[in-house]
Amino acid sequence: MPYNFDWASPAPQALSANEVETLFFGHSLHGRTVTSGRAHGAAVSPDGTALMFGDWGSGTGTAQMVGDRICLVSATTAKCGTILRNPGGRKAHQNEYIWFAHQFSHPFSQIE
Repeated sequence: MPYNFDWASPAPQALSANEVETLFFGHSLHGRTVTSGRAHGAAVSPDGTALMFGDWGSGTGTAQMVGDRICLVSATTAKCGTILRNPGGRKAHQNEYIWFAHQFSHPFSQIE
């Protein structure tokens, strides 16, 4: 895998904007941080209202698309990243996808 997906052509594992919208909007997402085991996730309504927890933020905010990247925005922070398919991921392990940015990578799966 490339070290920095912003420098490379779109990675073959990267989801398109339409795929990210389908995955996030109107669904709940959940995963665990690899290093700490801490739970993270969000419930995103069809209109983009998001209830976030764990490493993804705290409380209510919005989910917004910026090109092919998803941003979870709260009153104090905005976390934006590319969504990648995890070739070895499994729904049972909640790691089918990876939300990747320079400063973090969070595995997750859609749970509802």
